[in-house]
Amino acid sequence: MERRRRDAGTMASTWTVASAQPTDARGDEQTPAPRYGHGAAIRDDIMTITHGYYFDHERCKPMFLDDTWEYHTTHKKWRYRSLGSVRPCKRFHVQYAWDASHLYLFGGTDGGLRVNKGENFIFGPRAEFNDLWRLQLNEESARWEKLHGGSDETYNAVEGQDVPRKAHMGGCACAAGKVYTFGGLCGDESEEPDGLEALGELWSWNIGEAAWSRAKTTGSKPDARYGCGMVSDGDGFLLTGGRVRDKEDEDARKLFDDLWRLDTTTMAWSLLHRDPLLKRVDAAVCRAGNHLILWGGNVAEQPIAAEVPCDGVLYDDQFRACAPLPVRPCDVPSGLTEAPPFGRLHATLVSIPDGARRVLLLFGGESVHPHMYHGSVYEARLFLPGSSEDPPDLGDLSLAPAPAPAPAPAPAPA
Repeated sequence: MERRRRDAGTMASTWTVASAQPTDARGDEQTPAPRYGHGAAIRDDIMTITHGYYFDHERCKPMFLDDTWEYHTTHKKWRYRSLGSVRPCKRFHVQYAWDASHLYLFGGTDGGLRVNKGENFIFGPRAEFNDLWRLQLNEESARWEKLHGGSDETYNAVEGQDVPRKAHMGGCACAAGKVYTFGGLCGDESEEPDGLEALGELWSWNIGEAAWSRAKTTGSKPDARYGCGMVSDGDGFLLTGGRVRDKEDEDARKLFDDLWRLDTTTMAWSLLHRDPLLKRVDAAVCRAGNHLILWGGNVAEQPIAAEVPCDGVLYDDQFRACAPLPVRPCDVPSGLTEAPPFGRLHATLVSIPDGARRVLLLFGGESVHPHMYHGSVYEARLFLPGSSEDPPDLGDLSLAPAPAPAPAPAPAPA
């Protein structure tokens, strides 16, 4: 049988600026402030973003955020959502997930904002959260609803056998009527970075029963980690990447190159794939049809270093193979040496269908070279291959020439 091959040029795309961030680094009435460590969701043609953090250099002040915005992909316009006074308090590095109707927000950290007004960034129980909230998507009358947690002053539930630990930078996904959370960082009473450790527990919130439970799984399972990517996948979810953090062993902080799937009907983990391309922490991750897409993240083996590529990874479900994501950067703006959207950490990535293509929407994050926070929405329209009788030669995908995009505005410096 003749092997059918795909024209790589038909797959290639280019990032373009769909909505530029304002000249004021703090945002304005029409556009949210740049941020990273925020939450995001997509329903129909509306992307919702909420919470996050940036540092205001002009006022020399850390800015922990609790605002919520909607980005309308058709009109390419933002809209601020006034959701009342009851909401998750200011925080970042939240663990978030969404289903067909709601965005869920779990945990995060405020760096000690509630206890010292942001004068000194701390790690540990006084800065971290384990409360759970949800927000109905694309609903004019929607308000934040606290599903589990303490009083409005503490926000947290008491830790114990029936409640997840306070954590941030973990994974979260919805599947089969439950919200799952795995991994993340949890500090100790020292409130120092050296007191942080990565978690390896899987918890589920039963939406119908309104209760947490420690999930019991069978077979091999992922190691404890933080900064991993976690996305819904039908009756289960996918988990990839991240880093070890063992506070007793400074050298045991390797990056993971694995991709796992949990089948929530059998509660069995499956190791789907290993690939050096997946070896990254704090990458933006999304599901796009039968594909998993990662963008950015830190690929440096040493945790004190930052090597943040301006590239992505495309994983094909059918053939269980990875390839570089065929999306080019924009043109290099005047005065800069690198091209947007820049390699970045702690951004969010979502996708929506558009005929035979997928629209990727990248928002927020923090880049290292140049060092800045981001508030523009970048868009890429990508043709993703469908089924075939033979696997595509993913390792040979090239980026065919394409028309030059309009110059991208440079984001405000961090």
